[in-house]
Amino acid sequence: STEVRLNHEMTQQEFYQLLLPVITQIKCGHTKLHPESNWSDNYFYGTDKLFPLKLFFEKDKAYILGSYSDNLSITAGAEVISINDKPVAGIIDKLLPGFFSDGSNETFKYIEMSKFFSAGYANLIEAPDSFKIVYRTEIDMDSLKVPAVARTVIDNYEKQLDSQKTSKEPYYLEFIRDKVALL
Repeated sequence: STEVRLNHEMTQQEFYQLLLPVITQIKCGHTKLHPESNWSDNYFYGTDKLFPLKLFFEKDKAYILGSYSDNLSITAGAEVISINDKPVAGIIDKLLPGFFSDGSNETFKYIEMSKFFSAGYANLIEAPDSFKIVYRTEIDMDSLKVPAVARTVIDNYEKQLDSQKTSKEPYYLEFIRDKVALL
């Protein structure tokens, strides 16, 4: 069905969007499609107009973990209902097939979607100047329009998060004597 749609000129992004679901059907986490020899990350298109919130996905829901922008205050833990009038469940249905994993593992796809949502949204859906977000807190529903952010803003946010993490390893391994180890 994809081959039939390869019947006209298209942009690199259109070609990427067409071929990505085919490549993910191989179901190998190491077999990926990266345009223009960009092997280092998932940010390919619209890198100056990215979604400004860090989200966590679970099943057909998305929750706000934080904001990449300092001037945006939105409640962490709030559930995102829609983005630019697109229901979150529909956005997930569009993005999930574009994330790579081994076999039929959907857990890893959700982890990747949570980590790279802004990239996936720009690559596969749109990269507008701003985003209308409808969200629900424990108290009520609200909406706001927020400007897109550049890739550098997201990179700086992630670097700051990484610097706050402890450098101490979570596990300790000691070899007590021959054939005995303590973890």
